[in-house]
Amino acid sequence: MEFLNPQAERRHRIMLLIGYGLAAVAIGLVTQLFLYRLYNGYSLDLKGDIHQSGLVFVASEPSGAVITLNGQPSTKTNARLSLNAGDYDVQIKAAGYREWRHEVKVYGADVQRFIYAKLFPTKLTTSTIKTLDTAPLFVSQSPSRRWLLIKQPSVNTFTLYDLRKPAAPVTSELTVPLDTTVTAGDGAQAWAVVEWASDDQFVLLNHTYAVGDTTGHEYILLDRTAPDRSQNLTHTLSLDADEDLTLFDKKYDQFYGYNKQTKVLRAFTANGKQLADQLEHVSAYKTYGSDTVLYVTDLPESGKQEVGTVSVVLRQGSRRLVLRRLSASSPGYLLDITRFNGTWYMAAAATDAKGAYLYRDPLSQSLKGSALPEAWRFMRLQNPTNISISTNAQFLLVQSGQECIVYNADALEIKRFTLASAIDAPQLKTEWMDGHRLTYVSGGKLVVVEYDNQNAVQLQSALPQFGAYFSSDYSYSYALASGDATAVKLTSTPLTVKQ
Repeated sequence: MEFLNPQAERRHRIMLLIGYGLAAVAIGLVTQLFLYRLYNGYSLDLKGDIHQSGLVFVASEPSGAVITLNGQPSTKTNARLSLNAGDYDVQIKAAGYREWRHEVKVYGADVQRFIYAKLFPTKLTTSTIKTLDTAPLFVSQSPSRRWLLIKQPSVNTFTLYDLRKPAAPVTSELTVPLDTTVTAGDGAQAWAVVEWASDDQFVLLNHTYAVGDTTGHEYILLDRTAPDRSQNLTHTLSLDADEDLTLFDKKYDQFYGYNKQTKVLRAFTANGKQLADQLEHVSAYKTYGSDTVLYVTDLPESGKQEVGTVSVVLRQGSRRLVLRRLSASSPGYLLDITRFNGTWYMAAAATDAKGAYLYRDPLSQSLKGSALPEAWRFMRLQNPTNISISTNAQFLLVQSGQECIVYNADALEIKRFTLASAIDAPQLKTEWMDGHRLTYVSGGKLVVVEYDNQNAVQLQSALPQFGAYFSSDYSYSYALASGDATAVKLTSTPLTVKQ
């Protein structure tokens, strides 16, 4: 045999070692290239040129729309695109729909998600569901968007629309007992929705009425499934005339009571059980869940207060923390709380200030002595009038008229913009349509725009005092519009195209 020759065997071993070495080098290079691609976004093309790339996820409603990159057709939604670093004009197109467009800057090893694109029909067809002789006192939609509640001018009658089949809502009349539940009065009346319970069955209402020269108000808990079992909470809970009522953790049988005169905030159940220690010297408050309250007070727990200031205090469970001091002479205060991907965010502003302070997990900061936690961001905007959070908790909006600034908790970035058109009075602010879009009425038309002021769309005619409403799957939009003389029309518009 050949290997009986020592020299031949030596040569064979050397060749094997060289082969193993080359294989190891190749594996190392491939691994390094893979790691570069994984961690730094590098890729190698067929010519041997190295490019830095990022991932862009693109989805749309309806799905299967064509994605165009810089004018060149690419693929269809829903898709994951590996793109070389650079600037891209991303367009999404589908027959019968308006084009969706967004400029995207891709960085190496970057991941961006444009999975919220909603395409609106090119041609809108609006129809009338119901013509009302006069304008309703209010219109309100339940948290699930299935129920649309309209208050008729009569004292104790409501109209409920079931939007489970959005093209053909089912209507029912709700009548609440007079005197035993609702005070009839003998003069002008007003109704306002405080909030819906999370179960979609109960809604807390504030009813203002007149008896002779005296006016009063009462809180009615309306049960949409059995209106005759609705309750007058002012009576059953023996509320003080100066006490405002809200739901505790959105439960229909648990409440916050806030006395405007004594400035005491208490939490209690329908049978009078106290849910938490009451707070005193409260000027404004915002609650979240069952154990979190953000409030403004002129007497923090420490008892120390700088002259001419009030404190923004966070109470979470048994812990309390002063976040910031604001001017005591401000005409009002704005507060909001959210939790996104396990991270707490709190925002606070005085309405005569130069912006809002945003805090990120303030209780996790290590503080020494009387030091206050550092704000995560200062969202600079003169005289803010609105702080609100998107339905998916990802975006926090600070607004003053047409001027808006939005914090994106996913991308950790801020977008500042001016709405293209003025908001019709008596609206003072935009509303969140969903997790990524804002709505408002401008020029008598319902406008939808994304959180970063992109892809603005004008929908049907709408009265600004009532705003916009949508079916649970956003396949239909609803609005109240002017009819003949004093009549008002409830209209619907399909937002999908039949293929």
